[in-house]
Amino acid sequence: MSLNFHLLRTFCVVAEEENVSRAAERLYLSAPSVSAHIKELEDELGVCLFTRSSRGMSLTEAGHALWENAEEILKATVLMRRKAQTLSGDVSGTLHIGINNPPETLYLNQILSRMGDAFPALRFDCHYGSSKYTLNGLRQDEFDISFFEGPQTNPDIESVPLEERAVKLIAPKAWESELSGASIQQLQEYPWIFASEGCSLYKFTQEWRMKHGLEIDERIRASNEEQSTMNFVANGLGLSVVIEDVIQHSIHRDKVVILPHVEGKITLSLGYRKSRKDEALIRASIETISSIWREVSSSSKETSLVS
Repeated sequence: MSLNFHLLRTFCVVAEEENVSRAAERLYLSAPSVSAHIKELEDELGVCLFTRSSRGMSLTEAGHALWENAEEILKATVLMRRKAQTLSGDVSGTLHIGINNPPETLYLNQILSRMGDAFPALRFDCHYGSSKYTLNGLRQDEFDISFFEGPQTNPDIESVPLEERAVKLIAPKAWESELSGASIQQLQEYPWIFASEGCSLYKFTQEWRMKHGLEIDERIRASNEEQSTMNFVANGLGLSVVIEDVIQHSIHRDKVVILPHVEGKITLSLGYRKSRKDEALIRASIETISSIWREVSSSSKETSLVS
């Protein structure tokens, strides 16, 4: 019997989530693909792993018995790969990256290009989600490195701060005249677009709202995708808080207006597991990404001086 690593991972995530749709979102697969993985693994093992109902997926007795074994296999496989890389000192295999913002705002093209040139045997696997999602991916060994915004308190994770990112309130361009002289209190009269609760911007906006005692109509959730937020705002669906860099890189930037009612910053950091800091793959990632951010920062300062 040859068990597929990806089937075992799908099994463990569904067991944790007890829901195919949530597992699919976390795995970045379609729900039918997740169901197919579970069916394939059940056929391979010859047992039923889950009881399916309208309420979700519940482990059977056999599923419970095998879940722990599956977790152990996944962890052992990951540890063996890491040990092999440490022993060889080689930067190869696959770098799993958690990204929490549009790639262009994280200079992901430069990162992949530079590391690809330096380490031809290295491959890349990028997954997009909220800061909560990328940090959780580190905790569960799904990602090698992750970008995230805001603070984190997990003692197993270390981070390198990259920059302070300006936060702005945006509105549809068509609303500019009526909002130009509006007070903060008047903003509650408009619909709002929010990121998911796992996003640092959600927490930032909620703290700002409570500070000013506002009751906000949370009309739309944008599913962790800031470009979707830009699209919704540009098309007149509401107000929202976004990172300034996202505005500048968006194709919708000319259809939104920045309002002065919100001012603040959120720290963007690169996270990794503390126990892995001496691995060649992690060191190379930190050095490359930190170097790119230093170059960008230096270039920005020079441009500012010239202007």
